[in-house]
Amino acid sequence: MAGGATKAPSEAPSHAPDRLATAIEDFLTYLRVERGLSEATLSAYRADLLDFAASRGASSAWDISAETPVKYLSMLGSPGRGRRTALRPTTLRRHAASLRGFYRFCFAEGVILPRRSVVSIDSASSKASSKRTWLPGSTCRGSLASCRRF
Repeated sequence: MAGGATKAPSEAPSHAPDRLATAIEDFLTYLRVERGLSEATLSAYRADLLDFAASRGASSAWDISAETPVKYLSMLGSPGRGRRTALRPTTLRRHAASLRGFYRFCFAEGVILPRRSVVSIDSASSKASSKRTWLPGSTCRGSLASCRRF
């Protein structure tokens, strides 16, 4: 898939957990082969993306709504989930960067098709806005800007 060949998107998207797992593995392969990232960097990406995949709702809605990664990043930035405090800002930004790269890859490879009715991220509040457009690059930048406030 990486390096020229693209997967033909299916007519009706499958939301099976293995679709997300396959996309993550394809992204990690791209990073290793095309970008030449080190094993340590790949391990960090893998850990961040597998944590996202294990989060509530990710496997069923990761490719249909920007709300899924936004909620995940918001959850990481809040106390809870077995932690007394939120993640440090640097760790939160690393998670956001992993997701941003993953989503860019998925759009570029045709794993996710842009949709008109997907909720965008409101960078000021890190909540879904009523404006209904998908903004692949700026979506992730908006959530990153929100994360920097923590």
